[in-house]
Amino acid sequence: MYTPPMFQAKDEAMLLELCHAHPFGMIVAEGAGGAPEIAHLPLALVRGADGQLEVVTHVARANPLAALAAKGASMTAVFLGPHGYVSPTWYAEPRAQVPTWNYAVVHAAGTSGVLSAQELRAFLDALSRTFEGSSADAWRVDLLPPALMTDLMRGIVGIRIAVTSLTGKLKLSQNRSEEDRGRVVAALRSRGTSNDLAMLALMPKSGA
Repeated sequence: MYTPPMFQAKDEAMLLELCHAHPFGMIVAEGAGGAPEIAHLPLALVRGADGQLEVVTHVARANPLAALAAKGASMTAVFLGPHGYVSPTWYAEPRAQVPTWNYAVVHAAGTSGVLSAQELRAFLDALSRTFEGSSADAWRVDLLPPALMTDLMRGIVGIRIAVTSLTGKLKLSQNRSEEDRGRVVAALRSRGTSNDLAMLALMPKSGA
């Protein structure tokens, strides 16, 4: 990922927080013939008992990523955080500027592997708890009839990526003047989308 020094994000705690807040992303690997194999998936960034940082997800058994994980292929998980269009009209001299796009992204790269059946079931339980919550009427995996659960488990493969590289890029107007950064902040606050507000929360942390 091309990252000019001013956009580099090195605070691991902040990067982990960004991944947890944006758990739907992409897995990218080298497929047959060198072509990229890409899947859009719910991703969990967790730390194992040994302290190893891992990305955990699951795919259909027919997905080429399943076979690649069984071979221990290198994979990269991409967590796309808040992002949004930046208009030249927000700057002090709009006629001398061009539009751009601000964004936050994290890449977690490493060696893949396949979850055991027990690990996959535990991941599915954790995934449903995360997004369903703990209310009495929340959906849970164990509500499924056992025969259906068995069939579903046969049709999916759990993948883990042992993370060896965690890199973040926060492109949040750090390359602009102090005046223009202030104008961007005001414009984002005025536009007020969920992405805008999330970017505003990151800007002080990025030095913007």
